[in-house]
Amino acid sequence: MSEYCHVVQTLVILTFTTKIEFTKEADFIEEIVTNIHRRLGVLLSSPQPLLIGMGYDIEYITTWLIDGSSHTTRLELETSSLIRNGPTTRTLQILLKCTTDILTISGMGGIGKTTLAKYVYRLNCGEFQKMSFIEGISSSIQVHGDVSKYISKIENALAHRKVFLVLDDVDSLEQLVALLGNKCFHPGCKVIITTQDASLTEKYFLDLECLLKGLNDYKSLKLLSLSAFKCNNPREGYKEVSKKLVEYCKGHPLALEVLGKAQRNKDVVVWEDLLDLFVSCVNL
Repeated sequence: MSEYCHVVQTLVILTFTTKIEFTKEADFIEEIVTNIHRRLGVLLSSPQPLLIGMGYDIEYITTWLIDGSSHTTRLELETSSLIRNGPTTRTLQILLKCTTDILTISGMGGIGKTTLAKYVYRLNCGEFQKMSFIEGISSSIQVHGDVSKYISKIENALAHRKVFLVLDDVDSLEQLVALLGNKCFHPGCKVIITTQDASLTEKYFLDLECLLKGLNDYKSLKLLSLSAFKCNNPREGYKEVSKKLVEYCKGHPLALEVLGKAQRNKDVVVWEDLLDLFVSCVNL
């Protein structure tokens, strides 16, 4: 069984053994508060979520964001005639690369790409004249089959000079070209793309990539403990079963967090029953 399939199986088991509620109203209020603070140029006073094992990635992306340099338009003259005669994917790739800085955050589903992008997005809200976070692009396109609403959002963002744009969940080169290929970016603009397709960086001739991988055992146990016990280590009597459950999550942050929250305030016997369920499913 592949590592990805193993993690998916873990999440499926949790889906049938727990019920986690999400409030759209809370997400809506948070978005309003974020927009107000951004317009006022004031950082949010509420703490950012704790991202276990992503310290280097946060520092790397933040350093890139506050770097004022950007690609020059040295190839614009070379591509202008090609664009007049009908832009090809290759032409648009070259032109976009030379007019803005793009970084891709890639990794398997649930590894933390969107969470990391949101973190650095909020962290750097005061550095740009305009910011836009467009979430769940691929899933929305699969439902509605149209990218036009995202194109209009991008064009609205580009009406300002210094733009920070996040395109979340892009899964194909065609989507990327449709969304960005013929847009005119001003120098200093920054674009972050989250994707499960790590090859997009090479296909689109991009230079920067942040590839997220699973957590090691130590950080996995810490995330599970924070989610379940609200402390860095398992409670007394839970250490052994916690370590065994960590093995089944394969360093996957979402699986660890869901597991921890689902088992919060439950007796160790319940934890052991869940472990037995994992073992029986894997051995099928």
